[in-house]
Formats: sequence, structure tokens, C-alpha cells
Amino acid sequence: MPINARKRPEDVLGQTLLRRFGPDADLTATGAKFVKHAQILVHALAPGCGKRPIDWKN
Repeated sequence: MPINARKRPEDVLGQTLLRRFGPDADLTATGAKFVKHAQILVHALAPGCGKRPIDWKN
């Protein structure tokens, strides 16, 4: 069983970004938009997370 099997996908993504950029990272608008779309993508790919409509306008 993978180490992250019980974690929510967005938590794993958040921890990965935290390790990659550090706690004091200044996410610009582009960075914040990337994070938002990455979370949307994780939700779309994770089992049981496709129940809400995806808002691609932002």
C-alpha cells in the first residue's frame, strides 16, 4: 500500500508544493492559478471527486 493512500489528493499536492517551494514562497497570480488548476485536475482524476462541475473560467 502506498504511503499516501489515506491522504486526500489535494493534501498530497499541497505537501508536494510546500516541499518544492518552501513555506515562505510568494505565489504570484500565475502560481496561484497553477495551484488552482492543479487541484481541479487532481479532483477530476481522483476516484469519487468528479461529482462537482469544473469551473475552467478562472
